[in-house]
Amino acid sequence: MTDSFDPADAGCWMAHGRPAHQAHALADAWRRFPDLPNDAPLDERMARARERVQALRPLNEAIRLETERQRTAANFACIECQIAQGSTDSRNPAILHARDVHGYGWDAAVAYADGKYALCPAAHKAYYREVGIMRRKSAMHENYAVF
Repeated sequence: MTDSFDPADAGCWMAHGRPAHQAHALADAWRRFPDLPNDAPLDERMARARERVQALRPLNEAIRLETERQRTAANFACIECQIAQGSTDSRNPAILHARDVHGYGWDAAVAYADGKYALCPAAHKAYYREVGIMRRKSAMHENYAVF
């Protein structure tokens, strides 16, 4: 571990746990858009920071997507392991069914297992659109508003 952190040095990022590809991208952004001295005008320092943030957006988005992929894979793997160990939670097979048959991601699969998603997403939207139309028609005959 280094005594002082130099954000333009990929080695510093790796020493703090970043994978090499992330460390090099971070260091590159800091080399291209380093902090300006404290005595530089505030608007120039803020503009430099915005440029660096803009340069790092693709990296941050890639990190977010990878983290989500890992979370989803780990959650489904945990459910598979629980089933293999003889879990009696009735939601577990439903979660895997939602993934395998309907192609749901983790959050939608859990909602499906909880009974909140009975249909595929397109059918789910169409169903609730029809329910809304029926409620509005009923409200017109009963003289009350539906929000």
